[in-house]
Amino acid sequence: MRELALILAALPVLACNGTINTSGRPDAGPDVVADPPPDGGTVVVEPSDTQITDTDSASLSDELTVVWTGSQYAMSWVDDRHGNAEIYFVRLSPLAEVTGGVVRITDDGGASVGPSLAWSGSQFGLSWTDDRDGNEEIYLALIDPDGSKVDGDVRLTDASGASVDSSLVWGNVEFAVSWSDDRDDDQEIYFLLVAADATPGTAARLTDSSGASARPSLAWAAGGYGVSWDDDRGASHEIYFARVSAAGEKTGSDVRITDADGTSVDSSLAWAGDQYGVGWTDHRDGNDEVYFARISPDGEKLGSDVRISDDMQSDREPFLTWTGHEFAIVRAYWHGYSDILFTQISADGSAVGEDLLIPDGDAASSYQPAIAWSGSEFGVGLMEYRDFEFNVFFNILGYAD
Repeated sequence: MRELALILAALPVLACNGTINTSGRPDAGPDVVADPPPDGGTVVVEPSDTQITDTDSASLSDELTVVWTGSQYAMSWVDDRHGNAEIYFVRLSPLAEVTGGVVRITDDGGASVGPSLAWSGSQFGLSWTDDRDGNEEIYLALIDPDGSKVDGDVRLTDASGASVDSSLVWGNVEFAVSWSDDRDDDQEIYFLLVAADATPGTAARLTDSSGASARPSLAWAAGGYGVSWDDDRGASHEIYFARVSAAGEKTGSDVRITDADGTSVDSSLAWAGDQYGVGWTDHRDGNDEVYFARISPDGEKLGSDVRISDDMQSDREPFLTWTGHEFAIVRAYWHGYSDILFTQISADGSAVGEDLLIPDGDAASSYQPAIAWSGSEFGVGLMEYRDFEFNVFFNILGYAD
């Protein structure tokens, strides 16, 4: 969980004095169409700006994850409002209205951080990192569609090293989780299948390199899984990719996606039906920018890297999704303070739409965006430093008529 002091240090100015594209920031959002056009269309921000948490200035809410169930959004995050980092959960209607209130998922003496949320079609799965037993391990909880936690927390890992940065998805009949683990005195990527009743299978080690393999992003790809991560086995941190069968067995070799000067980290992977898309933070140009690339179902990189941001300042924390017609990515744009930007990317990666600013309050700074596609709109969760307090907010983005 990002330390409060570090974020405050990044907020020397809390007024909008930077140059930014605000052409997509209407005072009121129009109706959205039921189905977006195949070649994309103009995306606008609906006037939701729903505040989820209401904490004091000393607490911090971040590390967001968002999903769509077919009838509602759900979001999870880390919150230290009670003096300890714990995982919280909330459901929202298609109109961004909070349903049933905020639910506290964890309640233990250790720090619970790094949540990853998935929807199975009948229940939610939520994984996170927890050090309640004196060592960082991956845990999982099941949550009913009405937001009620099912039974207790399930410990998925039990190793001497730290198990962190889990990424959870629903496959065909079970959950799958990937994480970074240093149980063998070297940070590597692991993978585990978990039954619908939260019974874990056997962990499989996916990487075996001399460098640190960290921050995996997992995607189900209709017959198997794809996983991306950042790895410093070479001269610098780069983005790698691997495939895993539906049975949990690694298929083929690691594929190096990036090969440029500077670090490439913090990837976000999405499956598009016939290809993967991956976004990441890249320092090849002397400052942090967000890049994008496509990967074939067989794990072959398609085309060249696409630079999504082009700023003198810093763009990072990318979160990617697929709509059925195009990719969409949100990111944090740091320029003395931070804003959230949304960008459309065509299926062939050749057309990048205009950046859209997701509005926040006056003198606010926004971080940690997460996005989910509902079939007609985008739900975007984010953390804001607004009115001298850190809180979680939620916005709706839709296609204009």
